[in-house]
Amino acid sequence: MKPETNAVNKENGVDDSHICKLETNGDLSGHRVRRLEEEFAEAITAMTFKKVQLDISSAHNIDSPGIALCVGLYKECKIKKMEFEIIVNDELRRIFTLVNLDKILPIKES
Repeated sequence: MKPETNAVNKENGVDDSHICKLETNGDLSGHRVRRLEEEFAEAITAMTFKKVQLDISSAHNIDSPGIALCVGLYKECKIKKMEFEIIVNDELRRIFTLVNLDKILPIKES
């Protein structure tokens, strides 16, 4: 997985060159999470970013390893002094709210 970076976001004129955009295609559950953990760790250590944006809005299911992946990535970013945000859909927002992660993780709706 290669992080997506853009020099300037043409929509809002913001410099996105230091944003690592990680995107999932599908659910965050089971064995898939282990593979994503490796890919995400590689992506955020490959370059220096100011911000990591995790887009999980295409997922419809997330289990405890998937939630742990999100929290772990957040902690890793905090250690490296990088900003972090998760982009979710309505369904995932309800799950994150139910387990009170909306109070800890910076969540943005897609």
